[in-house]
Amino acid sequence: MYRFKKILGIVIIIGILGAAGYYIYKSTSGKSSQPEFVAEQSGNSLKLLYGNIGENVTLLDNPTQTNFGVNIYPGATVSANKAASFAGQVNKVNFATGSFTCSDSVDKVVNYYKQQFGSTAKTGEITGQDVTYKTVTGSDTASPVVVVYQSNGQTTIQIISSPT
Repeated sequence: MYRFKKILGIVIIIGILGAAGYYIYKSTSGKSSQPEFVAEQSGNSLKLLYGNIGENVTLLDNPTQTNFGVNIYPGATVSANKAASFAGQVNKVNFATGSFTCSDSVDKVVNYYKQQFGSTAKTGEITGQDVTYKTVTGSDTASPVVVVYQSNGQTTIQIISSPT
């Protein structure tokens, strides 16, 4: 009888451990282990939260008045996505980003910025799910970065700089 109780106890413990393991698996499956990026907007203020980093930045009402360190593409207009143009400080580094759109091709815009940066121009390409992002910057680490991509039938130009 003692041996039966001992075996029954072991079976119950294994069952409890199995159930606990299954519960942990179900509660964590499908969830990313990476920190989630969250942006909370309130009026003209934007709070960026990424993991344990929280920073306040200000939306730019008129990003065309910001000195990004490179010209805004001729004929480009401010993006309808107002939350895509903002300035502030993250990790004690000042930055500004402006979002603009135009009807010209991505390659035409990229060539314009290659000329803006001159012989120091560096280009790159990042392919996402359905979008190819082309980047242009200068060789100096303080150079702005221009990201150009096609979205909803328009060319989007995102200029990211660290103004002084």
